[in-house]
Amino acid sequence: MSRLPNWLPFAVLGALLLLLLTWPRLESAVVPEVSYSQFKQMVRAGEVERVVLRGEAVSASLRAARVVGPQDVATLGVKTRIPSIGDPDLIPLLEQHGVEVTSEPGDEAGPAQIFFALLPWIALIGIYYWFWTRMRRTMGGMLGGQGVDDFLSGSSSLPIIASA
Repeated sequence: MSRLPNWLPFAVLGALLLLLLTWPRLESAVVPEVSYSQFKQMVRAGEVERVVLRGEAVSASLRAARVVGPQDVATLGVKTRIPSIGDPDLIPLLEQHGVEVTSEPGDEAGPAQIFFALLPWIALIGIYYWFWTRMRRTMGGMLGGQGVDDFLSGSSSLPIIASA
């Protein structure tokens, strides 16, 4: 049985991290994004059936397929963002036009955010471990014994050279 290459675990880990970081983009590539003004016009025209609010992000399901976005793709869903200053008229407008509203918590602590928060600590611990193992290896070989403990205790196996 042949042995696996040393780089294989790092390649698999890198591929998994890349997938973890790009997964939200892969999911959201299907739904086109429209301007907030265009979204409100769609609500006023009665084209929006359901809305999911996640923080400032809005995902809307349309009653019928419509051509929207820069690619001019017919779609049953759109997404937009509520302006950071807010819009107190949005909820009454949605209720007035019979739109089903669902509110969900924002994605404050997704896997990518947790990974990026821990990345500096992982890097520091990794660098410390690398330096520690290099120092231990170097000190063990330089002093001629099994390690630095032999040298400090006086039981080194170095030959004693008598001076003339």
